[in-house]
Parts: sequence; C-alpha cells; structure tokens
Amino acid sequence: MSSLAQNAVARVLSLLNQLLLVLFLKPADFGLVGLTYSITAVATAAVNIGLDDVILQRRHALQLWAGSLFWISLALSTGAAIIVAAVSPIFAHIYDAPNIVGLTCLIAIQMPIGALSTVPATILRAQLRFSLLALYTGIELAAQVLMTVGLAWAGCGAWSLVIPLPVLVTVRAVIYWIIIGSIPLKPRVKRWRFLFRNASSSSVTRMLIALIAQGGYLILGLIADKSVVGIYYFAFRLSAQPLWVLAGNFANVLFPVFTRMNKDLDRQRSATLRAATNLSFLVMPLAFLQSAVAPSVMTLFFSQEWAPSIPIVQILSVGLAFDALSWIAETLLRSRGEFRRIMHYTLIQTPVFFLLITPGAWLGGATGTAVAVGAFYLITQPIFVCVTLRRLNLAPRDIIPLYVLPTLLSGIAFGLGYVASLPFSAPIAAAAVCTSVGCSLYAMLVAVFAPAAWSELRNVLAMISRLRS
Repeated sequence: MSSLAQNAVARVLSLLNQLLLVLFLKPADFGLVGLTYSITAVATAAVNIGLDDVILQRRHALQLWAGSLFWISLALSTGAAIIVAAVSPIFAHIYDAPNIVGLTCLIAIQMPIGALSTVPATILRAQLRFSLLALYTGIELAAQVLMTVGLAWAGCGAWSLVIPLPVLVTVRAVIYWIIIGSIPLKPRVKRWRFLFRNASSSSVTRMLIALIAQGGYLILGLIADKSVVGIYYFAFRLSAQPLWVLAGNFANVLFPVFTRMNKDLDRQRSATLRAATNLSFLVMPLAFLQSAVAPSVMTLFFSQEWAPSIPIVQILSVGLAFDALSWIAETLLRSRGEFRRIMHYTLIQTPVFFLLITPGAWLGGATGTAVAVGAFYLITQPIFVCVTLRRLNLAPRDIIPLYVLPTLLSGIAFGLGYVASLPFSAPIAAAAVCTSVGCSLYAMLVAVFAPAAWSELRNVLAMISRLRS
C-alpha cells in the first residue's frame, strides 16, 4: 500500500518537476547533468555494494553488525568520492564539457554524507517500517522539486539539478538517526571479512547495473552533442522514474519478507508469484498509459524544442516495463544470499547491452538509443526471470503469461483509448479521453480474462479507498 502511494506521489512530483524545469533549462543543461551522472553512477554503485542486504540476512543480530556496516560504508564512500573528483577532469576533456568537473565534485561530496544514513535505513527495513520510509521519501521528493525548480528559476542552469543533493542526504541522515535513536557503532574490524565475502559479488553486480543504466549517456555523449544527450536524458527520466519507483518499492518490501521465508519454499513460491502478478498487472498499464498520452501531455506542457523527446518517451515507457519483474527475481536471489548468481547473469547482460546500444546510438541518435534500450529489456529480462524462478519450481509456462497477458490487455485498452482521443484537437481533452477510456477498458478486460488478478487489484483499490476515507 505504501509503495503504491509513494509511486503516485513520485509520478506527480516527477511530472511537476519536469514541467517546471523545462521553463528554465535547455536540453544542453540536461545533457551536461546526464554526462555527469554517467561518471558518478558507477562509483556510487561501488559504494553501495549490498552490505545492507547482507546485514538484513542477520537481522536477529543486526545491532551487533551495525558498527561494521557504518564504518565500511563511510570508508568506501569517502574513497569513491576522492576517486570521482580526481578523474573528473579526464571526462571533462573527453566530453569537451569543463563544467563536468564542478558538478562531479559536488556529487562526490554527498557520497560520504549519504553513507551516514545506511545503518538507520537498514534497521527501519528490518523492522518492516515501510510506511515510514515511503512517507519520508515522498517528503524528500517534494523538497527536491522545490529546491531544484527554485535554483533553476534563479538561473543556476545544470547546477540546479545537483546542488540539492548534499542538503537532502544530510537532512535524511539526521532524521533517520533521530528516529532509531542511539546504537553502538564499534568498528569490529575482524568481522569485516565476513561481510565482504558476500558483498564482493554484489559490488560487481551493482557497478555493472549502474554501467547499463548510464550506458545510453556514455555512448551518446561520444557520438552526439550535449543537446541530443539532454533530450534523451529528459525523456529517460520522465518515462523510467515512475516505473522504477513502483518496481523498486515492491523489491524493498519483499526483501525482508522473502528472507523470513527462506526455510519455507512453498510460502516463498506463493509470495513470489503473487507479487509478480500484482506488479505486472500494475506496471504494464502504467507503461502503456504513459506511451499513449505522451504526445498530448508533452504538447500541452512542454515547448516545441522538447518535441523530439516524445517518441523516446513512448518507446522507453513500454520497453522499461519489461524490466519490472526482474526486480522481484533479483530480490529473491538476494534474500537467499545468491549474490554470485546475480553477478554471473549481469556479466552476460552487460556486453549484450553495449552490443545493442552502440549501433543504435550511432545510426539513430537519441531515438535509436531508446529503441536499443527497449529491445535490451524486452529480450534479456524475461529470460532472467524465468531462469531465476525455476529455483522455486516455477516453469516458464507459469511466468510467460505474466508478461503476455498484461501486455496484450494494456496494449488493446490504451491503444483504443488513443484512437478514441484522436478526434480531439485540444491536448488536455485528448489526454483525458485516452486516460478514461483506456483505464475503463483495461479494468473490464482484466476482470474478464484475468479474474484472479482483478480480485487482487480490487483489494488494492479498496485499501486506497479506505486510506482516503
């Protein structure tokens, strides 16, 4: 429930943020930030090596391991910050963008500060206090929007997207520590090797995932100018954030739940299948809705210079939806401590990604990059999910319908919604008709062709109604 609420908040805030930022920023500003994140993301992943997941597997003795987690996280993040700052001039020269140095150093500053909240966040997850985490995340997103837009209005350009980060992570660390209170933080250095034994595989995996996530900007930045990178960065953020927030919150909720079920395979199988069903029947209509209303919504709110981002949003919205169930599969493996298995699959995925993305960017620019990214997730992620869930004795025939049926029903419903909106010349009317017709048709189609999933969705809607009351 808190995950759905947070996703709704994130969707509204994301749209509001983009709507306001394009009034003050140019595509080149977004491109500069995208190139900066392509440098810092891998270092950030190297810091977040999954020690929190390893600690959660020892939840009954969590406070005994908290000190080790705290000092390791702080040491790694400080080292990563120094390395990032040191290499920033090299990338500034490669991309012919001197401002990358300052932007990169500012992001580096927030790395060790952000590490201070690792322990309290892990404790809150272990205590299953997801509503609190979701509430705070929503407040933090709102604060980020206010700060970012305010700085953009003041003429800070690309800096407006980066300056809020150190402030927000500092406030988060203070509030999280106030919530959990004081706990002993002895380094217990002799225990570190036990954590690194499991975390080494997780570290490689997270760095590779970060490389994939930033690969579009990396390759596009070498081929095209910053304005083209900015169009792609803007479209990617707009299409990916709500989908990944929804999938990510499912994963955050499921990890401690799966961990508690590790000795009960039947319950774990049932919980996994139920979660995958719910997520698939929620994320697919959201993706197709985004794709269907993108032309009217973006024409309504954004100026003509952002028009090239419309097909990119449409392509990425549908393509990225196929990544959602992989979050559940990966969470299952992490809960069972199978970090090396995740690493092996990611090692296979990474070259596939760049083999697709490089010709896509070279031949089609930003749109070609989006097509390649969508194809990557469409091809690789269902395979990963099927292979992973075999460990729960779930066959491909149990998994494939979770992709096919929601995709077909969503495509039909929102395709017809889009057709119904064509006679309306006013963008706001077209978006309203597409949304209302598409959502109504989707609900009816799910009720007829997937009654079990419809029952679950009705329970979710009932919870939302009770919450609003």
